[in-house]
Amino acid sequence: MTSIERLPSKLLEPLKSKLKQTKLNNQVHGHKSEGAESHVQSMNRTAMQHI
Repeated sequence: MTSIERLPSKLLEPLKSKLKQTKLNNQVHGHKSEGAESHVQSMNRTAMQHI
């Protein structure tokens, strides 16, 4: 049993939701940066074809 589980549930709920929010934010930012990366790569490919 972790110390977090011993906390009263009214303290625990905000912690859980904050953790979930953090995970969601990480996922969103992760997808954004991946998308930007592939976008740059495809632009580079297109530029190479035009040379």
